[in-house]
Amino acid sequence: MSQTKEQSAFVLRIAPSGDDRVPEALRADQIIIGWAYANGLLDPKLEWGPFREILDKTYYSEESTRRKAGAAAGNISHQQRASDEQ
Repeated sequence: MSQTKEQSAFVLRIAPSGDDRVPEALRADQIIIGWAYANGLLDPKLEWGPFREILDKTYYSEESTRRKAGAAAGNISHQQRASDEQ
């Protein structure tokens, strides 16, 4: 009986300030998200609401709504759910 390894692929835009960092990420076998100052995002028990709050306070506090933080959190949350379902 052969064993097959399931693979998942995630597409992330890695170009902070227009600097394409995809080659760097591939060489290092790392995912680069760009939220270096958002402490607490690596907590595996973190749910969408608190995740959004961290992004909002760290990167979008000057915005009048939480739309950008919600969109960012939603993208990651959606990808995580898809990964968990496999």
